[in-house]
Amino acid sequence: MAPFIGLGIAAALASSPSIHAQPTDPPGVLEDGVWNEVFTRDGGWNGGDIGHSIDLGDGRTLWLFGDSIVGPVRNGSRVGGESKMVRGAIAWHKTPRQGEAPEAVHFAVPDPGLVEPEVEWIRPEADLFGEGAWLWLMGDGLVVRGDEGRDRFVLFATAIGPAGNPEGMWDFRRLGGAILSVKNPGDAPDTWRVEQRVNPLVSETAKFGEPAQEGENWGLAVVAWPSGGAVGPRTLYVYGLRSGGPGDNRLLVARCSEGELDAPGAWRFWDGAAWGADAGQAAPIADGLVDEFTIEPVRREGEDELVLIQSEPMLGRHVLARASPAPEGPWSDPRALYEVSGVGEDPRLLTYAAKGHARLSEPGTLLVSTVVNSPDLGRVFRDAGLYRPRFVAVPLGLLPRARGGGGSEGPPRRP
Repeated sequence: MAPFIGLGIAAALASSPSIHAQPTDPPGVLEDGVWNEVFTRDGGWNGGDIGHSIDLGDGRTLWLFGDSIVGPVRNGSRVGGESKMVRGAIAWHKTPRQGEAPEAVHFAVPDPGLVEPEVEWIRPEADLFGEGAWLWLMGDGLVVRGDEGRDRFVLFATAIGPAGNPEGMWDFRRLGGAILSVKNPGDAPDTWRVEQRVNPLVSETAKFGEPAQEGENWGLAVVAWPSGGAVGPRTLYVYGLRSGGPGDNRLLVARCSEGELDAPGAWRFWDGAAWGADAGQAAPIADGLVDEFTIEPVRREGEDELVLIQSEPMLGRHVLARASPAPEGPWSDPRALYEVSGVGEDPRLLTYAAKGHARLSEPGTLLVSTVVNSPDLGRVFRDAGLYRPRFVAVPLGLLPRARGGGGSEGPPRRP
């Protein structure tokens, strides 16, 4: 997302003392200085939202970013005349031991000969969504195991285009969804061969001035469950949202086999009691969601639970968590884990894009990232600590417990 349209904003840095110095609430949530240094950069990519991490399953971690700032940083400020914006970026690194930072982070640079490297990773094919469309990498993905080593990486993205807003600042809307299938996931991501297709389950949103209409967006989280090192084919769960307007986002879930992740026509949808073939019968399993969230297994007291991390709706200042013993629920009520520091004291700052990163967390904690942003473009350039992921470590004891306890079979089902 663009840094000035207010959907999110990465928690600020040491260059913003009013943010950096504020204590977290409740006690026990600590700023993670190790991970905060990872995306503190003085050249090339130096800012972007989303900040979602994906395990590539081969000892590497992939990071997805939204609209990104590329250029030099001097004395804690981005250099405006030498910087540019690109539509989305990816980075990757060797997955470190839990609680440690990666030795090196690599960004995709399709043409290393450019003076100012272009780090935009992918653009939608012209015949998919029309001229002027771009992709927001705000979905989730998973490496799907294939026979004889023919694995592929399936990633869900949202297609965005102009909404017809004459003010320009909020001139974007969802045009649909894209399914990106990477045929050579074991290679460096800047050399990936990607097949693009339209996700038929994702609907477009209204143009500027038109009434909001109910629609769905699928692929925002993907989970293999039960978690663990299963050797054979896994059952995968794909999450979506049904939205009727601002503040009205309800969580949906489908399931599929290992080989069906990029074939939505084969998915089965939870209708509240059973899994059926009709996506229109998918039943909400939680409400009060936001457009970005993570769902991932977290192990506590010897059992795995699913934990959902999100920002507070309507650009609220808190990071929320829910827990469930099974992909379809029941989900706990949301619990506020902490307030993003400094945002409440400064009306020109806002926060969003809260994500969990269980695979990168120190034992006994959950690593959580947020973004802090400002509608003041000049301020974003003056303070390079804005508009990039900032991290805290949340003790697992602060997370809500799944209803019925971890490892249960979830709600009753029809035969």
